[in-house]
Amino acid sequence: MIHHVGIEVAPADVERTAELFELLGFERVVPPPALAEGFTWLEREGTQIHLMHDEQPVVPARAHVAVLAPDFDATLGRLRSAGFEPEPRRPHWGAPRALVTGPGGHRVELMEAAPKSRPFIAIAGNIGTGKSGLTMALAAELGAQPLPEDLAANPFFDRFYADPSGWAFSSQAAFACDALRRHVVALDGRASVQDRTAFESYEVFARVLHEQGHLSDDQLRVLGGLRDCAAALPRQPDLLIYLEASTPSLASRIAQRDRIPERHVSLEYLELLQAAYEEFVSRWALSPVHSVDTDRRDLRDADQLRLLAREVGWP
Repeated sequence: MIHHVGIEVAPADVERTAELFELLGFERVVPPPALAEGFTWLEREGTQIHLMHDEQPVVPARAHVAVLAPDFDATLGRLRSAGFEPEPRRPHWGAPRALVTGPGGHRVELMEAAPKSRPFIAIAGNIGTGKSGLTMALAAELGAQPLPEDLAANPFFDRFYADPSGWAFSSQAAFACDALRRHVVALDGRASVQDRTAFESYEVFARVLHEQGHLSDDQLRVLGGLRDCAAALPRQPDLLIYLEASTPSLASRIAQRDRIPERHVSLEYLELLQAAYEEFVSRWALSPVHSVDTDRRDLRDADQLRLLAREVGWP
């Protein structure tokens, strides 16, 4: 465990540098008597910053201290009010980041949340967005366990498209149970990439099918109970990757892969699902969301896949 980081600071910049760290939640502590001259110590939750007074300090060009700031927006506001200028940075793992430079040139990175070393990533998106392929490819890229959806394991999938009213409940219950089972697998703590969350059967598909009259109120309520079971699990996704595409693109992809049951998928149904997905993602609060426009980016391309891995912060 790292106890402290020491940085060299010109004597004229010590007070202003100490003020910067105080704004980030650090408090001054008294160093041992032997170090009372020439050092300023600050501490936050057991971690210390030691400002080493030096007339000719060495300031690294890229090296920096990173500090968690759960109250991210409020922290930026305090810094700006004190005359510091935090600069936004790309949210690599879905959490906001910024860099602020102290008076002597030392850089401090601010993070709303730290990246997870073993992330649980969920991939959501309409039919035909490429979730299954991305699940396997991204898991391989990240060294994570893939948790793909198994259409063959749903005995009602074929029958649903032939007779939605007769088989909508059975089909969605099977999908919801499968997604819940895969979510439970992710509780083992390993890095995981899951194809479709355990929430989408209810929040997207069941809501649309209920609106179309294919599910009764009672059936919708039962599927909502499965959603609630998923919400009660102790581990939730660290990141939701949302794959976007226009409905004409989706229709074209579905036709190209030519799964026999999906020949019955209408453009109207895709549009209803699209609207439900947009609402689902807008209300998602369990983790950050990283959206990818698959009309513009082909994630089957190796370079695009590596770029996505860097974007989500786990290269």
